[in-house]
Amino acid sequence: MKRTMLKLFTVLWLFGMYVMLVWTFMSAYQSPHKSVTILIDKYSEAHAEFYMLIAGFAVAAIGSAFLIFDIRRDFSERINSQSG
Repeated sequence: MKRTMLKLFTVLWLFGMYVMLVWTFMSAYQSPHKSVTILIDKYSEAHAEFYMLIAGFAVAAIGSAFLIFDIRRDFSERINSQSG
């Protein structure tokens, strides 16, 4: 169950990062000057966000390793079942 939650977090974290990237790009693309200004400490939250990003990256890295291991195991099982 813990690995399942970790994998779910990893997928949602990576999806969230992708959404933020697309949102930023589309905001810049639709602006007249094709640029945006990003404020990272408007509400004095930069330190908290930094620690959240570091922790989230660590958890996502571990979850990615578990996902890759599962994909490799499933692939090996399919190859072994086809050869037998």
